[in-house]
Amino acid sequence: ASLDTETIEASLDTETIEASLDTETIEASLETEIIEASLDTDTIEASLDKETIEASLDTETACLVDRARLQDVQQLALVFAHGMCVYGPRAPLCNAHRACTLSPCPCRPFLPDLESAVRQLQPSVLIGVAAQPGAFTPSILRLMSQHHARPFVFPLSNPTSLAECTARQASEATEGRVVFASGSPNAPLQLPGGRQVFPAQANNAYVFPAVGHAAVITRCSSIPDAVFLEAAEALGAMSTTQQLAQGQLFPPLSRIRAACEHLTAHLVQFMVASGLGQLPEGVAEAPGDVQGWLGVVRQRCFAPSAAAGEVAAGGRVQQQQPAARQLVVADSKL
Repeated sequence: ASLDTETIEASLDTETIEASLDTETIEASLETEIIEASLDTDTIEASLDKETIEASLDTETACLVDRARLQDVQQLALVFAHGMCVYGPRAPLCNAHRACTLSPCPCRPFLPDLESAVRQLQPSVLIGVAAQPGAFTPSILRLMSQHHARPFVFPLSNPTSLAECTARQASEATEGRVVFASGSPNAPLQLPGGRQVFPAQANNAYVFPAVGHAAVITRCSSIPDAVFLEAAEALGAMSTTQQLAQGQLFPPLSRIRAACEHLTAHLVQFMVASGLGQLPEGVAEAPGDVQGWLGVVRQRCFAPSAAAGEVAAGGRVQQQQPAARQLVVADSKL
């Protein structure tokens, strides 16, 4: 991209190229990712302005995600095996990494590991998804606590053996001030002073069924990132003040069915209002609020408790099916 063909041919004859590199290696070295990684800082920073980010989003997402959210995205820093992801020869990136990448600049140098990144950037939220057990060390957790009164620590890797830290470790390092959610379950904690905390489990079982069901009900044309942002915000608003004080960031799993129904209703309303979906079949006019949509959703929900017993259909009584019996057992465990 930076040299025309004549310059390349003048600097390296064909025999030299063939002797030093086979064809596949040459092609691999000329990929866009490598060329972009070698660009200077000014060029990179220019390519990360808001207009470019908005242009790179698909049309539907660009319409649904406002500038405030785009600014939030630019506050993300991604740390992987080789340190913080930045553009440059030290850390050439694939396209998937670039959305969460901060460009190098004099005030934000390359950072080689997680602890140095936490010390330098002073993040308010720490999310673990790398399945590296113990990655959130007591030292890192204390740094989070020093920078923020209520640090958010989310070790989301599964199973428990791969979690970046436990709820107890996070609580002890932050003197009980941590806002905690994990991918695996953690036992309740008894804090000094007698306060009991129930660590939250950030499980996709809350959101994925609701997103899928809402998409089916509305015959949604696509599911952009904005749908998941709406789902996350609606889910976060379901916990009461008392539940939040006890560490329950999400509704208890014992109420997941009701939570999914409300979340589905919220997403159905959002999909129809945004034009992503259509009015469900049999619904002539959109209800005015989520409560109104809840009735529409419940009419379209499968009820395992009803299917488990004897069901009257067409004047006949059907026998209980083994599959339905298993569904009831799973529901009771939740």
